[in-house]
Amino acid sequence: MTRALCYAAPRQASIVSSDQPKAQGKTSIAKTLMTSISAGTEMGFYRGTAPQLSGVCDHNGLFATKENAISYPMQSDKPGVWWMGYSAVGEIMEVGPEETELKLGDKVWCQTGHKTFMASDSFLKLPDDVDVENATFLALLNITFNGMLDAGVKLLDDVVILGMGTLGQMLLQMCQHSGAKVIAVDYLDSRLELASKFGADVTFNPQKQGDLGQFVQQHTNGRGADVVIEVSGNVKALSDAIRCASVDGTVTVLSFYQGGADSLMLGQEFHHKRIRLRSSQINHINPALSNLYDNPRRQDQALQLLTMLDLKPLISHRVAFDDLPEALGMIDQNPSQCQSVVVTY
Repeated sequence: MTRALCYAAPRQASIVSSDQPKAQGKTSIAKTLMTSISAGTEMGFYRGTAPQLSGVCDHNGLFATKENAISYPMQSDKPGVWWMGYSAVGEIMEVGPEETELKLGDKVWCQTGHKTFMASDSFLKLPDDVDVENATFLALLNITFNGMLDAGVKLLDDVVILGMGTLGQMLLQMCQHSGAKVIAVDYLDSRLELASKFGADVTFNPQKQGDLGQFVQQHTNGRGADVVIEVSGNVKALSDAIRCASVDGTVTVLSFYQGGADSLMLGQEFHHKRIRLRSSQINHINPALSNLYDNPRRQDQALQLLTMLDLKPLISHRVAFDDLPEALGMIDQNPSQCQSVVVTY
């Protein structure tokens, strides 16, 4: 018997029992050790705000409205359910009869949901020196490293990162490895303090320090930022990001805005500074780098980042699997109090 996460309706989560998966063909079985909670996509389905609930997306990324495209109830161990957790670490307990690369006891990572046992024919075997808890960040490291490829951060660039949650703190550390200078921006002093510990050159709280655009202009001798990365998920921050960019600059957006953008300002700097907005989304790699990067190389470099970056301070809560429904409610009601939440099994 396995146990899985179930949403009966938006904001109604529980743990339920289900049939245990079996090894067959190349499909092996792993006992789950830890998973992480995604504050973006995953919470969108928990809250009932994810666009996939009311629309279908074709292979070109074009959405068409469709009522109840995905409907409740939903369960994390059902086929095709990718949105109820997608970064799990486990230990192989049964090897598929046709699997040749894995053995019993191997530690593996899988892009799958919250459940006590996982079945896959594409487990990623983790190196022996990788910390299991850190490995729960692998999905987010793929996302942030992909953002770095899109943003094109260079040596000594002036970089502004808006949003110092987990993704922002990862990007800050990657920018430092790239030799860039970083202005870290957030409304929460606690996150700015963590950014300072990670070596941010400057921190800025717009609620307390005023106009971010003017500050960046002064800090860069009137040029504006070489690179701007928006990762807060706040539409107001996207307007601020546009103000920070240099003339003919680009704002790279890792945020997933699940609603409208009524407050977005496009009549001022966006128009007069010829700003480009670039969405960085994990399903695609910067086409300018397509001769150098593919998904396996990006995954390999994300694995290297597991040991290069300081990830433990990004964990604000560790919760038991039985307490996962309450943890989701905590993130929903008090997102500013949560950095990364790791679930233990």
